[in-house]
Amino acid sequence: MLNKLFLGGVAASLLALLFIALGPKEGLEALGGVLVAFFVLLYHIAIGPFFIVQIFRERRVRPAMAGILAYLAIIYGIGLYVYIVSNEIDDAMRDRIVQFSDPDGHRLREVARQMHREAMMGQIDDTTLRRELYALVDAGTSVNERDEKRHPALWYVAAMGDESSVSKLLASGAVTDAPALYRTTPLLEAVRHGHADAALRLLDAGANPNVADHAGKPALVFAAAEGHEALVKALLDAGAEIDAANYDGSAFANALNVPSLGVLELLLEGGATPSATRNRFPIEVALELNDDALIELLRRYSAAFESPGNGRDPPPFKAIAECDLPMFRKYLELGASLDMQNRRGKTLAYQIVRLNTRSCDLNARRAPMMKALLAAGLSADSVTDEGIPLLVMALYHDRKGVVRELLDAGAALVGRHRHRNVAMLAARIGMTDLIDTALATGIDINEWPDGMNTTSALYDAAYGGHLETVTRLFELGAELPDRDIRRLNLFRVAAKYPRLLALMLDRHLAGVRSKALDRAVRRGVEGSHNEESVRLLNATDIP
Repeated sequence: MLNKLFLGGVAASLLALLFIALGPKEGLEALGGVLVAFFVLLYHIAIGPFFIVQIFRERRVRPAMAGILAYLAIIYGIGLYVYIVSNEIDDAMRDRIVQFSDPDGHRLREVARQMHREAMMGQIDDTTLRRELYALVDAGTSVNERDEKRHPALWYVAAMGDESSVSKLLASGAVTDAPALYRTTPLLEAVRHGHADAALRLLDAGANPNVADHAGKPALVFAAAEGHEALVKALLDAGAEIDAANYDGSAFANALNVPSLGVLELLLEGGATPSATRNRFPIEVALELNDDALIELLRRYSAAFESPGNGRDPPPFKAIAECDLPMFRKYLELGASLDMQNRRGKTLAYQIVRLNTRSCDLNARRAPMMKALLAAGLSADSVTDEGIPLLVMALYHDRKGVVRELLDAGAALVGRHRHRNVAMLAARIGMTDLIDTALATGIDINEWPDGMNTTSALYDAAYGGHLETVTRLFELGAELPDRDIRRLNLFRVAAKYPRLLALMLDRHLAGVRSKALDRAVRRGVEGSHNEESVRLLNATDIP
């Protein structure tokens, strides 16, 4: 039993290590690793007494048991260390030691701390505390002593924005980037509270412009979120990483929420990648705010529809899916790219033709949306990523309105969808007038693709029950197929529509006949199980 308890503890420890090493490093998700480690520690505390009791029972310590005890001691030691550090016990003890070992350094820091406290309450007395601080600095007192929260004097005066005190401490050797508790530094505190002069002084002294707090939020994001244009410019000039971000988003996304046009323009000029919080696109934020100046800024920098990696399709695709024609037109007016792609690599034109949705009546809006795209500059002869002309795809998917818009815009009647040419596709959806135009391009009206027995203009028209189209095809010279299998298939689909079958039977009876062809016709009609069509067949002399 003890072996199982020990092995279970080792396995749990390894699991906790993996979770902490490979799991999230920021955000609420990071607490998962901490919770796992906490429960692992509780497990080891619970099993410890079992091993101690076993030692007393055996009245000796075997080598294996000694190893287990050493392992438990290490686990307990790590737990004790984490407890001391997380509760700042070590810093409190260090601060107490400093109070006796370096009373002047301790007093200097306490003066800065009191200045900060009173500044936060709006009660700072420049003639007393600051004078005492300067006297201690001039006397050569150490300026880098830190309190129980690891805050040095420079941290406090930077947080309150006292630029003269910041300069005084820096001149006396204060460390610019000494991290306090939660990884905050004097520069980060100055930026968080909007103290531009203090932040500039720290940057001039060499402070790291890419400093971030314990949650990974960089100084640039803090400045952008508050709309501090001067601070953003200073941080960028000092080399701050322009696209640095944490789970709150990038500097651009936070400035967009304000919105701060000056900060946004600085970031765009610096090459920032446009993004928005909550998985939105910049243009969506601008439209929500109804800010014309912001919309114009985003258009000028072509940043309205950029937001890489947010896991969503660009807003125009949402407008298509929601059948929102006015918003779709609005997005095009705002500069949406005609070559824009969704997560599957499909374009707006492809989506208009191909998308099927039950949430709204998209069929009534396909043609106006395509018209809007064409008016915005889309070529009527555009092809999909599969190399199929847009017109051909619209024909295949029975988008008559879209086909009309493309033809009005000058689309050429060329191309195929799989084995079907344009005439076959037009016959398939009953666009009779289009067949005449298609044949003028040299298409063979009687083409049956090699190896295909269910594909021709006549077959496709009959399959859809388009009597007018079949009649026109016969007028243009279409002939019944001479292969019995093709004729069988043709009459099987025609038999679904008795009027259409009557026309087909007349053509069959008037043409060249054979026993094989007559047999194919009968098998085709009888195979449809349409009683009216079978009666029509039996009224003929077809055996």
